[in-house]
Amino acid sequence: MKAVQIQDKRVGSTFLQNAIDSHPNILALDEVFISTYNSPDRKKSGIRPFKIMSEEKGWKIGEYIKWIYNMNDNVIFKLMYNQCDIYDMIDYMVSDKNFNIIHLMRKNFAKRAVSQIKEQGVKIALEFKNSEIINIIEKSIDEQELFRKRLSLTYGKYLELWYEDIIGIRKDNITFVDKDVNKHICDFFEVENIPLFSIISKRSNKVWKTISSRKSLIKEFEKRGWDDYLK
Repeated sequence: MKAVQIQDKRVGSTFLQNAIDSHPNILALDEVFISTYNSPDRKKSGIRPFKIMSEEKGWKIGEYIKWIYNMNDNVIFKLMYNQCDIYDMIDYMVSDKNFNIIHLMRKNFAKRAVSQIKEQGVKIALEFKNSEIINIIEKSIDEQELFRKRLSLTYGKYLELWYEDIIGIRKDNITFVDKDVNKHICDFFEVENIPLFSIISKRSNKVWKTISSRKSLIKEFEKRGWDDYLK
């Protein structure tokens, strides 16, 4: 199975990737189209990004992807929206009918926007006005819907997943995938339906608590929904 996990930033892509990779018959890779090569995990697994391989071996995208997919019978790698545009990956996937896509999205755009802002540092995050956050939300909504339309042009399997629906039972620092979503993912890869899980990063939870002042916006968004929130 040749598959791609496509999403924007801050939608839970690492959780999904780790959960899929917990299946013994699936190899789920992180971003292979990043511009830097500084992740210890990638060095351990020997997954060298496209930028490095194109410089060292002169590989084109097709050659690189073929190398990735030869690593296992079932392989999926992460691809961000901006990377799709940088490398014209949508056109590439439309031309190659063997691509199968998992499109990860997020329903609570307010929480995602706040999560995106926190990457700039706690001090900067706390200085953001709610009006600025709303601008980020509007842009995120438009971009997500645009990619839903663009990905509908591909020919392989297409599975839409929402981060809020993926999260299942939590035990200590391990979070399992929701049972129904778990089955959809295993059916997508045509593998045995066994529990998928991911280990939660305690650091991310700690950082999240430092911007609790934004929780009122998030709760309001959850309560009223985006359309009503703009009124």
